[in-house]
Amino acid sequence: MKILAFFLLIVGLVSGAFAAPPVTAGLKLQFDSSNIDSLGNTGLLDGQTVTAWQDLSGNGFHLDTLKGTPTYIQPGPGFGGQGQG
Repeated sequence: MKILAFFLLIVGLVSGAFAAPPVTAGLKLQFDSSNIDSLGNTGLLDGQTVTAWQDLSGNGFHLDTLKGTPTYIQPGPGFGGQGQG
């Protein structure tokens, strides 16, 4: 019986840890791949080089000095929003 109680305690602790909502209060910076340009990616075209990634926290810590040439790939079936085949 003690083993069952211990198991239920552990399961309760673990499941409670995953049920917490994401942290949004007090963020110093916030980046979201579904909102790179802070306009829901409406200002990005498929295959376009990403030159800046906007900080959504409101603190202005934008990533605008990127190394390399990251490219925006539009979500959808297959890469670039195109079907496979």
